[in-house]
Amino acid sequence: AGSMGDTIKSPTFTMYKTAVLALVCVAVASASLTITRTVNKIAAGSMGDIVISDGCTTKDQYGSNDCTLNWGSNYTITYNTTFPQITGDHVLAIDLKFDGAIPLNVKCPACGALCTFTVPVIKKDVNITMPACPITSKIGSDTFKLPADSLPIKVSVDGSISLLDSTGAIIDEVSVQVTAEK
Repeated sequence: AGSMGDTIKSPTFTMYKTAVLALVCVAVASASLTITRTVNKIAAGSMGDIVISDGCTTKDQYGSNDCTLNWGSNYTITYNTTFPQITGDHVLAIDLKFDGAIPLNVKCPACGALCTFTVPVIKKDVNITMPACPITSKIGSDTFKLPADSLPIKVSVDGSISLLDSTGAIIDEVSVQVTAEK
Protein backbone atom coordinates (compact mmCIF):
# COMPACT_ATOMS: atom_id res chain seq x y z
CA ALA A 1 0.00 0.00 0.00
CA GLY A 2 1.02 3.59 -0.50
CA SER A 3 2.31 3.57 -4.08
CA MET A 4 1.01 5.79 -6.84
CA GLY A 5 1.17 5.72 -10.61
CA ASP A 6 -1.00 5.86 -13.68
CA THR A 7 -1.31 3.38 -16.45
CA ILE A 8 1.91 4.41 -18.03
CA LYS A 9 4.34 2.24 -19.91
CA SER A 10 7.27 4.08 -18.45
CA PRO A 11 10.66 2.62 -17.72
CA THR A 12 10.66 3.91 -14.18
CA PHE A 13 7.58 3.25 -12.10
CA THR A 14 9.43 4.70 -9.11
CA MET A 15 10.17 7.94 -10.96
CA TYR A 16 6.52 8.35 -11.88
CA LYS A 17 5.28 7.34 -8.43
CA THR A 18 7.54 9.87 -6.71
CA ALA A 19 6.45 12.63 -9.04
CA VAL A 20 2.77 11.88 -8.47
CA LEU A 21 3.37 11.82 -4.72
CA ALA A 22 5.01 15.24 -5.02
CA LEU A 23 2.07 16.54 -7.06
CA VAL A 24 -0.43 15.14 -4.55
CA CYS A 25 1.42 16.81 -1.68
CA VAL A 26 1.14 20.08 -3.58
CA ALA A 27 -2.42 19.62 -4.73
CA VAL A 28 -4.13 18.24 -1.65
CA ALA A 29 -6.51 20.96 -2.56
CA SER A 30 -9.42 19.61 -4.44
CA ALA A 31 -12.17 17.12 -5.10
CA SER A 32 -10.29 15.68 -8.06
CA LEU A 33 -6.80 15.41 -9.44
CA THR A 34 -6.61 15.31 -13.25
CA ILE A 35 -3.35 14.04 -14.75
CA THR A 36 -2.28 13.95 -18.39
CA ARG A 37 1.21 12.86 -19.44
CA THR A 38 3.37 12.63 -22.53
CA VAL A 39 6.43 10.40 -22.69
CA ASN A 40 9.14 12.52 -24.31
CA LYS A 41 12.07 10.13 -24.01
CA ILE A 42 12.51 6.52 -22.97
CA ALA A 43 15.79 4.61 -22.59
CA ALA A 44 16.72 2.05 -25.22
CA GLY A 45 15.57 -1.40 -24.20
CA SER A 46 12.95 -0.04 -21.81
CA MET A 47 9.28 -0.90 -21.82
CA GLY A 48 6.49 -1.04 -19.36
CA ASP A 49 2.84 -0.99 -18.62
CA ILE A 50 1.54 0.80 -15.53
CA VAL A 51 -2.24 0.70 -15.14
CA ILE A 52 -4.51 2.52 -12.68
CA SER A 53 -7.67 0.59 -11.85
CA ASP A 54 -10.13 3.47 -12.41
CA GLY A 55 -10.34 7.02 -13.66
CA CYS A 56 -8.29 7.00 -16.88
CA THR A 57 -9.98 7.57 -20.23
CA THR A 58 -7.22 6.87 -22.77
CA LYS A 59 -4.38 4.43 -23.27
CA ASP A 60 -1.38 4.51 -25.59
CA GLN A 61 1.82 2.49 -25.99
CA TYR A 62 2.91 3.74 -22.56
CA GLY A 63 -0.33 2.92 -20.77
CA SER A 64 -3.31 4.86 -19.49
CA ASN A 65 -3.51 8.59 -19.68
CA ASP A 66 -5.95 11.41 -19.06
CA CYS A 67 -6.80 10.30 -15.53
CA THR A 68 -9.15 11.93 -13.05
CA LEU A 69 -8.62 10.66 -9.52
CA ASN A 70 -10.94 11.56 -6.67
CA TRP A 71 -9.70 12.62 -3.26
CA GLY A 72 -10.38 10.01 -0.60
CA SER A 73 -10.65 7.20 -3.18
CA ASN A 74 -8.67 3.94 -3.38
CA TYR A 75 -6.81 2.89 -6.53
CA THR A 76 -4.86 -0.17 -7.63
CA ILE A 77 -1.85 0.07 -9.92
CA THR A 78 -0.67 -2.91 -11.94
CA TYR A 79 2.76 -2.66 -13.53
CA ASN A 80 5.09 -4.64 -15.76
CA THR A 81 8.30 -2.75 -16.47
CA THR A 82 11.66 -3.54 -18.02
CA PHE A 83 14.51 -1.01 -17.91
CA PRO A 84 18.24 -0.77 -17.30
CA GLN A 85 19.22 -0.95 -13.61
CA ILE A 86 18.85 2.33 -11.70
CA THR A 87 21.55 3.03 -9.10
CA GLY A 88 22.39 5.73 -6.58
CA ASP A 89 24.20 7.60 -9.37
CA HIS A 90 20.87 8.30 -11.07
CA VAL A 91 18.91 11.47 -10.27
CA LEU A 92 15.19 12.17 -10.34
CA ALA A 93 14.65 15.72 -11.63
CA ILE A 94 11.27 17.41 -11.20
CA ASP A 95 10.80 20.71 -13.05
CA LEU A 96 7.26 22.06 -12.55
CA LYS A 97 5.39 25.35 -12.63
CA PHE A 98 2.28 26.03 -10.59
CA ASP A 99 -0.38 28.12 -12.29
CA GLY A 100 2.18 28.87 -15.01
CA ALA A 101 4.35 30.98 -12.74
CA ILE A 102 5.60 29.47 -9.49
CA PRO A 103 8.50 27.03 -10.03
CA LEU A 104 9.26 23.79 -8.21
CA ASN A 105 12.65 22.39 -9.16
CA VAL A 106 13.75 19.29 -7.26
CA LYS A 107 16.66 16.93 -7.81
CA CYS A 108 16.93 13.84 -5.65
CA PRO A 109 18.83 10.55 -5.83
CA ALA A 110 16.61 8.10 -7.72
CA CYS A 111 17.13 5.47 -5.03
CA GLY A 112 18.71 4.78 -1.67
CA ALA A 113 18.03 8.18 -0.08
CA LEU A 114 15.41 10.58 1.22
CA CYS A 115 13.97 13.08 -1.27
CA THR A 116 13.24 16.28 0.65
CA PHE A 117 11.82 19.54 -0.68
CA THR A 118 9.45 22.37 0.22
CA VAL A 119 6.38 23.15 -1.88
CA PRO A 120 6.36 26.83 -2.86
CA VAL A 121 3.69 29.25 -1.61
CA ILE A 122 2.10 26.84 0.87
CA LYS A 123 5.55 26.09 2.35
CA LYS A 124 4.74 22.41 2.84
CA ASP A 125 7.76 20.22 3.58
CA VAL A 126 7.75 16.92 1.71
CA ASN A 127 9.91 13.90 2.57
CA ILE A 128 9.74 10.86 0.30
CA THR A 129 11.80 7.77 1.06
CA MET A 130 13.17 6.58 -2.25
CA PRO A 131 13.37 2.81 -2.82
CA ALA A 132 16.53 0.85 -2.06
CA CYS A 133 19.19 0.67 -4.77
CA PRO A 134 19.40 -0.82 -7.26
CA ILE A 135 15.98 -0.52 -8.88
CA THR A 136 15.40 -3.25 -11.43
CA SER A 137 12.56 -4.24 -13.72
CA LYS A 138 9.32 -4.87 -11.83
CA ILE A 139 6.10 -6.81 -12.23
CA GLY A 140 3.31 -6.51 -9.68
CA SER A 141 0.58 -4.33 -8.24
CA ASP A 142 0.13 -1.82 -5.47
CA THR A 143 -2.75 0.08 -3.92
CA PHE A 144 -2.99 3.63 -2.69
CA LYS A 145 -5.58 6.02 -1.32
CA LEU A 146 -5.57 9.70 -2.17
CA PRO A 147 -5.92 11.94 0.88
CA ALA A 148 -9.43 13.14 1.62
CA ASP A 149 -8.33 16.71 2.42
CA SER A 150 -9.02 19.54 0.02
CA LEU A 151 -8.20 23.23 -0.27
CA PRO A 152 -10.69 25.82 -1.53
CA ILE A 153 -8.65 26.70 -4.66
CA LYS A 154 -7.92 25.33 -8.11
CA VAL A 155 -4.25 24.59 -8.85
CA SER A 156 -2.67 23.70 -12.18
CA VAL A 157 0.80 22.20 -12.58
CA ASP A 158 2.77 21.74 -15.81
CA GLY A 159 6.30 20.54 -16.37
CA SER A 160 8.58 17.56 -16.70
CA ILE A 161 9.89 14.69 -14.63
CA SER A 162 13.20 13.22 -15.77
CA LEU A 163 15.57 10.44 -14.84
CA LEU A 164 19.18 11.55 -15.27
CA ASP A 165 22.30 9.42 -15.47
CA SER A 166 25.53 10.14 -13.54
CA THR A 167 26.59 12.73 -16.16
CA GLY A 168 23.30 14.61 -15.93
CA ALA A 169 22.04 13.38 -19.31
CA ILE A 170 18.32 12.68 -19.58
CA ILE A 171 17.57 8.95 -19.78
CA ASP A 172 13.77 9.13 -19.48
CA GLU A 173 11.45 12.13 -19.51
CA VAL A 174 7.73 12.57 -19.03
CA SER A 175 5.81 15.85 -19.38
CA VAL A 176 2.83 16.20 -17.05
CA GLN A 177 -0.19 18.45 -16.81
CA VAL A 178 -2.08 18.27 -13.53
CA THR A 179 -5.15 20.14 -12.33
CA ALA A 180 -6.49 19.88 -8.81
CA GLU A 181 -10.05 21.13 -8.33
CA LYS A 182 -12.45 21.45 -5.43
